[in-house]
Amino acid sequence: MTQDLLEVFQSMDFSKDEGIALNDRVLIIDGMNTFIRSFAAIPTMDENGNHIGGVTGFLKSVGYVTRKFKPSRVYVIFDGKGGSKRRRDIYPDYKLGRKPLTRLNRTYDMTTEKDEQDLMRYELVIVAKALMKLPITTITLDHVEADDIISYIAQHVVENGGESIIYSTDKDFLQLVGDGIKVWNPVRKKTYIPETVLEDYTIHPNNFLLYRALTGDTSDNLPGIKGLGMKTLLKFMPGFATEQYLTLGDVMTTAKNPKRKLKVVSKILDEQESIKRNIKLMS
Repeated sequence: MTQDLLEVFQSMDFSKDEGIALNDRVLIIDGMNTFIRSFAAIPTMDENGNHIGGVTGFLKSVGYVTRKFKPSRVYVIFDGKGGSKRRRDIYPDYKLGRKPLTRLNRTYDMTTEKDEQDLMRYELVIVAKALMKLPITTITLDHVEADDIISYIAQHVVENGGESIIYSTDKDFLQLVGDGIKVWNPVRKKTYIPETVLEDYTIHPNNFLLYRALTGDTSDNLPGIKGLGMKTLLKFMPGFATEQYLTLGDVMTTAKNPKRKLKVVSKILDEQESIKRNIKLMS
């Protein structure tokens, strides 16, 4: 192990509050989300000239968020092999055409997309070995996406009286925010609770899934209703900003109201099946 990695390990503090039970405060880290950001942003190289920024950045992120929240248990979750298959069976274009990383913080060139992918795999192996040395539970399940595992654990912990903190920049997790579940966004450096989600997005977490299903998600190649943004949606249905759970049926009923003269209303009615599909894929 390089000196850089040893220093990262030494900087970590996994001490817990006295009297806290194992599942009282559970930190759930979105593994690939954390690794990709580190790989792209950190240009660190080892003594042999190999890029290891993905490794050092990942471990520093784990150390930072662990010290910040002092959890009683830490999970790191990665996508399983063939994790996207279930969703691709519903929509074959799901996550299709994702571009390789282009904004790498480097003064040197990785040459090709294949070189970049090979290096990422090399560093992920080091990350996996490092995690085995830490008091952390790492989970990956074949044919299951990390998002679904994270969601399950977060809700299971809360149902059993604990608190869950999700560490990710993925906006899809904001649909889970509520009593007992928080999301820490390391880029915005914010802990998202219902009030914070409402401040930043003017959409209540209870309606975040439906909002995303209507407006789409370009990162996962899921098209939404053209011309329908947050402001238009709130003009069409102000209830998205309230804690009352809205359903697709509520949206369709409102869209059929002849008093609603927004141009986008007819598109909502026409795209009902694609909205249902997005709900399945994003839930």
